Amino acid sequence: MVFTLQRYIFRDLVKTFLLATLILSVVLGLGIMLRPLRQFGVDPAKVPSLILCILPVTLTMVIPIAALLSATLNYGRLAVDNEINACRSSGISLGTLIYPALTLALLVGLVTLLMAFHVIPAYTERFESIIKRDAESIIYRNIESKGNLGSLFPGFRIHADRAYPDKHLLTGVVLVTLDRDGIEQIMTARQVQVLFEPGEESNQLFLRLFDHNIIAREFAEKQEYLELSLQAPSMWRDDIKFKNLDELKAIQEDAARFAPVAERVKEIREQILVERFFEYCRGELKGRGHYLELQSGRHPLRIYASDCSMVYPEDKRAKKQAGKNRSAEIVRGDMPVEVALYHDGLDAGPERRFWAEAGELTVMPETGRETVMLTMTKVKWSYVGDGHEYRLERHSFGNIAVPAKIVASVKQINLDDLLRDDYPLFRNAEASLYLVNLIKELREECQEVGCEIEMEIYSRLAFGVSCVVLVLLGAALGIMFKSGHLLTAFGVSFIPAALCLITIFTGKHIAEQSGGNLPAGIMFLWSGIIAVAIADLVIYNRLLKQ
Repeated sequence: MVFTLQRYIFRDLVKTFLLATLILSVVLGLGIMLRPLRQFGVDPAKVPSLILCILPVTLTMVIPIAALLSATLNYGRLAVDNEINACRSSGISLGTLIYPALTLALLVGLVTLLMAFHVIPAYTERFESIIKRDAESIIYRNIESKGNLGSLFPGFRIHADRAYPDKHLLTGVVLVTLDRDGIEQIMTARQVQVLFEPGEESNQLFLRLFDHNIIAREFAEKQEYLELSLQAPSMWRDDIKFKNLDELKAIQEDAARFAPVAERVKEIREQILVERFFEYCRGELKGRGHYLELQSGRHPLRIYASDCSMVYPEDKRAKKQAGKNRSAEIVRGDMPVEVALYHDGLDAGPERRFWAEAGELTVMPETGRETVMLTMTKVKWSYVGDGHEYRLERHSFGNIAVPAKIVASVKQINLDDLLRDDYPLFRNAEASLYLVNLIKELREECQEVGCEIEMEIYSRLAFGVSCVVLVLLGAALGIMFKSGHLLTAFGVSFIPAALCLITIFTGKHIAEQSGGNLPAGIMFLWSGIIAVAIADLVIYNRLLKQ
């Protein structure tokens, strides 16, 4: 008899719970899908697959609310129909009637924990894989519909007149690279060939620019050929809240496994490479021969000068030496800077000699090949032994390789080294203020990531526990207020649910925004659940005495 009654109540609870979950999930899921559809231009044919991948994300938010609404509505209807009083008159205790709600609460709590720690990260990965497979088409659709890629690639803005997907080609292209100070350089090209290289973690996008111009802060140069490598961004996987439990523990042990931190480490390595190269140049020029020997493609170069000093753009931040800097001026006192170009090796002697009023070295580590450009102004040059002298307003040498020993030393730098106060970045020179600020920001970001992981784990646990206390409170409130109607049940259950959600999210925010104040954030995060649990005890104690 009692088991039949409990099964009857549980069946009604499950039916209401499933219906509420379905309706709320569809509404919330469609809202979440608007962002990738609007911002990334996802193929509409892939929308059903993407909705299935997003469903676990929405369920985590929906399940506690649906279970609470179900308990409040069903137990309120039992109270309105006087079935609660009839059962208690027949000797059936209130605790026995609450067993179905407790069972639903425990099941929903376990499902919520399982989804938060394992299911959501897995489905997020599936979501990313669908986007990856459609990445190339997304680019062409955005160009065809809007003429640009918006902020799809962080740090880059790409505009094009036309897209030819079958030829993997863009025409009339303007590519703007951004840094912390704003626009770093502008590149224009008549044609750009687009090549994709799919990878397990991310897609690499290679842009081959033909007949292009470069306008940068330090120089303006026309070349015939340039190749850039961009990494297709991840929409959600680079967010802590979409990591599974194993990934969270791995990032706690090594923050460099988290993509944003890895990108910051990469940026710091690039700047260290720049400054170590200039330190090397300065040491070579002040050495015995007063020349710097580099390799331009297959041809050796010897640069005769007396010093190499970093230069900064003319802006307020640059005057404080805090701006991004990847160029250095080479000087030779009152004498012109001399460059000797060797065609068949150093033993055969130089083929041409160049004399310039000023010279500048610009390191371009982002190309993936650690190359340097030498730019000279007011140039005189001649073939050795020719006797004729030629003049140029400007001349450049590109594809100059950074010495291999510098590249190798920089690649050995890891996150632990950068977090050490006593790690020697340079032998003789001091780090620029820009590099010092980058390292400071890295340390702050690692601290923030650690705090975020702690709070993410606590918040997922809190969601699971909140399901139990909320469902029990919903059943009790349904009996007290006799909330047999949907609107009444929703109104009664809204306040405790909102309280738990607000305290969980606010607790995370407090911890993450107050310099890693974990104790205060954790206490506030659990305060709503504790308040609801106390309300459970008070209300059930009152109901049992009636």
